[in-house]
Amino acid sequence: MPGRLLFEDDEDENSGVQSAKLAEDAVRTGYHAVTSARNKNKDSSHNPEKTTGSNPYSKWRQRLEIKREYAAARAGRNAGTVYHASGATAKAAGQAVDKSGKAARFIAKHKKAVAVIGGIAAVIMIFSTVISSCSVMLSGMSSSITSTTYPCDDGDMLAAEARYCAMEETLRTKLDHYERNHSYDEYHFAVDEISHDPHVLISAVTALYGGEWRVNEIGGILQSLFDGQYILTEDVTAETRYRTETQVDYQYYTDPETGEVTVTEYEYEVEIPYTYYIVSVRLENAGLSDSAVSLMSDDQLLVFEIYMSTLGNRPELFD
Repeated sequence: MPGRLLFEDDEDENSGVQSAKLAEDAVRTGYHAVTSARNKNKDSSHNPEKTTGSNPYSKWRQRLEIKREYAAARAGRNAGTVYHASGATAKAAGQAVDKSGKAARFIAKHKKAVAVIGGIAAVIMIFSTVISSCSVMLSGMSSSITSTTYPCDDGDMLAAEARYCAMEETLRTKLDHYERNHSYDEYHFAVDEISHDPHVLISAVTALYGGEWRVNEIGGILQSLFDGQYILTEDVTAETRYRTETQVDYQYYTDPETGEVTVTEYEYEVEIPYTYYIVSVRLENAGLSDSAVSLMSDDQLLVFEIYMSTLGNRPELFD
């Protein structure tokens, strides 16, 4: 590397010398051109007959020659400017090379110190990056935990669960005493299990309400969820049926000789039509999740899914 730098300095120096020579020649040429033009003007002034005797072609050649000489003089001045600029460039290049060489010699002389300083700087940069990343990560985690946690008080959530369970118990009692409270001839029951997931209930209520709620504010939501989950149908069928009945009738006989009337009782069977009522009771548990989803917008559904994925960060809230 040092040999290459010296070689480039030599080239810059040679270029500067050549430019200086060219500038000097151009200046000298311009000087002679101007001097020659002045001498010609002087001869013309001393010899008016010669000037006045020149033809138009000679005057045109003379003017052309003067223009060329002035152009050469200007070229000489420009060459001088180039020379000075080349010299300044070469000087700046030399200073840069000198500074680079000094820096290289300093680094070579203090290798260990430079290595230690570089290592410390790298550790500081890494440590700063880690701290920044951890700060961002902790901030994101805190925001994520907050957005996935039930926003309501435990008391309100437990009260909502109790109220929904009470609604289910009322339904269960109705079915258990159905025959006692009706007078149909025949009963058929098809009843699904009455139950729900309390986390689904709280997640659905929170998503539908749109934030923190109190138990006295969600009566309408609970009823809508309940009506969508439990579908009770009663289908009554009326049939005409016949039953056999024994009836008693009397037969009268009059004796033709004595005229005595004898009454004879007898029985007979008849088919009596009547209406027979059959009721089919069906309770379908469509699922609280399906009931909730059917009531939700896309945004509410997204909130519901988030709460269900984390159980509101309260998995121990319900047994």
